Amino acid sequence: MDGHLVLFWRVSWLGIQIVRQLDTMDSVEKYDERVHVFLSLAIYTDKRDVWTTEASFAGASSLLEEHSDAARKPEVLVEHILRGVIRPRFAKSKNPAITAQGRKAIAPPRRVYEAIHEEADAKPWKFKEVYLLTVLRWTLQNLDTESVSLLSGAYPALLKLARTRHPENGQERSRLLDQVFRQGILRGHAHCTGNIGISTLLLRQTEAIIHEMGLSSVKHLKDILPMVNEHLTSPFITASHSLLLACVATLQTLIVTVWPRIPFHRTTILLGLCSAWCRLAPDVGALTGGTTAANEALRHTFKLLRAVCSKEVARAEVDFDAEFERLVAADQTLAGVFE
Repeated sequence: MDGHLVLFWRVSWLGIQIVRQLDTMDSVEKYDERVHVFLSLAIYTDKRDVWTTEASFAGASSLLEEHSDAARKPEVLVEHILRGVIRPRFAKSKNPAITAQGRKAIAPPRRVYEAIHEEADAKPWKFKEVYLLTVLRWTLQNLDTESVSLLSGAYPALLKLARTRHPENGQERSRLLDQVFRQGILRGHAHCTGNIGISTLLLRQTEAIIHEMGLSSVKHLKDILPMVNEHLTSPFITASHSLLLACVATLQTLIVTVWPRIPFHRTTILLGLCSAWCRLAPDVGALTGGTTAANEALRHTFKLLRAVCSKEVARAEVDFDAEFERLVAADQTLAGVFE
């Protein structure tokens, strides 16, 4: 083992212990250089880094957690770390395929490979300051946590505002909720599709908006179904049962609320449900609580869809059972859906 690395491990651990001792005498939150203390501790928040040991990870994470309120303030994460530290380092490197305005270049110039010392100056995160990516990950994770916390309170407050401001005017209340859905939910989804926590929250709030708007939420069908299906058809949907359950709950509320229009959209809904069911099927044998709950929720949603698409309810030439039998013939995994 590299002796220099072992020495670094010892020195870093000693540094974290010194911060711990100083914190017992006077909270690091009172230091003028507290942001630099938080940043230095964040360097040791990823066990995959070669410079991070179990001891340094535990010590740094513990200190950051104890001072989470101060370390996760927007002025610390955004102003000092992202804008003050991360952005200047990454700004040195320019991608010729992207214009100065952040758009794709129509005719990007040919890339000229720089000498290694020039590249090291332009890309410090790859050579001199390799810890920057770890700090960036820690910062973004905390921003995600803060975002979920803020949005969890914001959307219920907006729904309550709509009820309070327009208690007897359903049309005005729906107009306000339309804005919440289009400017809040849809825009949030467009920017955060890869974030499980925010995506789950947005789906739960979509379910609440559908319930609040009632039948008038039918106007948003064309936007809600693609949003839900984007998750249900993802190959990674089974990685998060909370996200899967949020998708299914939104569909259930949608089916029950705007049922007269559901038969027309049945193939789109079936696409998402069947995809999720088939991906979940291999996990059912594990009999985990999350898997069982997701499986039963999907089964219940299939039954709701079947009910509103029946000839008695739909009053149209829809033979849902015959259509579903063709799907089962194509994939036997679907055979147990209605058991």
